[in-house]
Amino acid sequence: MSADKQVISVFNGEVYNHTSLEKLLVSKGRRYAEGSDGACLSEGFQFLGNSLIDLLDGMFAIAFWDTESLSLTLSRDHLGIKPLYYFFEKNLLIFSSEPKSILALRSSPTFTRSFKLNLNLGVIENLAHFMFAPGNDESFSNEIKQVAPGEILTFSEGGLKSAISSNSGLSQQNKISELTTAVDAVESELINSIGRHLVADVPIALALSGGIDSSLIAEISKTEFNRPLDSFCISFIDDQRSENLQAQLIAKQFCNSFKIVEIDSKLIAEDFDTHIRLFENLSTLDGGLISNALMAKSMARDGFKVALFGEGADEMFGGYTWFQLNEGIFKTFPLVIKKQIYMYAITRDPKLLLGIKTISSKNSFKNILEFIQNFEISAQLPQHLLKKVDSATMAASVEGRVPYLDGELYRLQTRIHSSLKSSMPKFGFLPDSSRTKPILRGVYSRRIGRPGEVPPSKKGFQLPLDTLTNMKLNEIQDLMTSTNSLSRVFLSPREFRGLQNLKKNELSDSDSWQLWRILILEKWNELIWIP
Repeated sequence: MSADKQVISVFNGEVYNHTSLEKLLVSKGRRYAEGSDGACLSEGFQFLGNSLIDLLDGMFAIAFWDTESLSLTLSRDHLGIKPLYYFFEKNLLIFSSEPKSILALRSSPTFTRSFKLNLNLGVIENLAHFMFAPGNDESFSNEIKQVAPGEILTFSEGGLKSAISSNSGLSQQNKISELTTAVDAVESELINSIGRHLVADVPIALALSGGIDSSLIAEISKTEFNRPLDSFCISFIDDQRSENLQAQLIAKQFCNSFKIVEIDSKLIAEDFDTHIRLFENLSTLDGGLISNALMAKSMARDGFKVALFGEGADEMFGGYTWFQLNEGIFKTFPLVIKKQIYMYAITRDPKLLLGIKTISSKNSFKNILEFIQNFEISAQLPQHLLKKVDSATMAASVEGRVPYLDGELYRLQTRIHSSLKSSMPKFGFLPDSSRTKPILRGVYSRRIGRPGEVPPSKKGFQLPLDTLTNMKLNEIQDLMTSTNSLSRVFLSPREFRGLQNLKKNELSDSDSWQLWRILILEKWNELIWIP
């Protein structure tokens, strides 16, 4: 609340530069309760209005209520780290960090206003194809909207006004085109970012996969700030895809402790109705949400309230093999073909490879790298990866922080020429994950590895979907034929019949991906939407 009680704020997240904002307010003679993020924000909004949002660096969802103008302003951080949803219809405005709060009010006997929610079939179809819903201003309901990353919405008697924070745009400075210069700049800013994310009055945990991104967080925390973190990794029982050994080596060098969280796919399958609650927001169908939630729960049991994650590094610095689509033989391919290959790579859906289904873009792009990075940062991050981290950690009352998405580091990467985020595929045409992310590999080799050493690639904390879908196959097929099935919305009759004829222990990778999406959508529909 501001000093004169005119502006009241509700805030979720962290603002890492609030100290500099406090100094600004004091220099202008503003009064507020020092040491309180909320008070600083309320006073700052009263003094600066929407311009305050341009100055904020952090992860946040904020609501400002002005008691004089009787207006409500909603805003969200520039990359969409923290979610913010709202319902606005016939002078009824509801906002929340989760759509399930709005969903619950539609049938609440204590809520005096009745309203209707309709399923957004376009979002359901996108979820079936992409594993997430690309639109960053919509949800599973036509009536429930999202505040888009960097967006500022103001509700008043005059209606709804929308603006975009100037902090959301790309840097117009000259591009960095030399690899050594980029490595130097990124290393320096990454150190600064991790330092900001280590500010906390409670112990901090680290999700450590053993890959480049989380390993650098571990090393820099210890080497630069003398803060060896307590690290956590995931292991899947009876599955050879776990990555404990590399993570354990890194932890031994740089961490205070190392804990392996063992996950049994059989137990997940048996208690699936409980785990489906993690997908209530229905923004992503990523099975990693379950494994990350189990890891966050283990962190919470051990007393941790804050945890660092490596999300964002791949999207900002070219960590996926599809960033190689501008090199080798792919240079000769038309842009439209490269887009189709990219869409297939992230979805495993043949319809996108063949161009039967496409996704439109509001922007035009000169090359495939610009298109890919725009989609990764504007869609994949806020709608998929960051929703996964936020939902998983918040379910355990742990605050998940993402140092690679610090505002200064993000603005720096916009100055780096796209060619430095690309790499050559093997033999000029085969995807090669050992060559991705050349800038961060340079930082890793400089700080952790030996000269000429190739840092390890990682798979992350992904669930073994093939194992789970094989266990749940009969149930999935039954759900598809139920009265309220959603599968017929996005499956052709031929696809439907093909999935119904599948047998256990005969599933291809493509079958497993498709069956997993159907399982999440059908169980969500049965347990969350219909009730």
